[in-house]
Amino acid sequence: MKQANIEFILNMTKDYLDGKIDFITFGLDFPYEVETRYRKMVKEDREIAELIYDCLV
Repeated sequence: MKQANIEFILNMTKDYLDGKIDFITFGLDFPYEVETRYRKMVKEDREIAELIYDCLV
């Protein structure tokens, strides 16, 4: 099963860690992206979606 929403969030986190996204942009965009994609992420994989929400947001 394709996990497009989870992959997007994880790639966004990787881009931040690699220095491709600055702290301000990440701090503002990341919570918004998780909020808008959370229901779809839960359908893709509930456990990973909850880990992202609990540990990264």
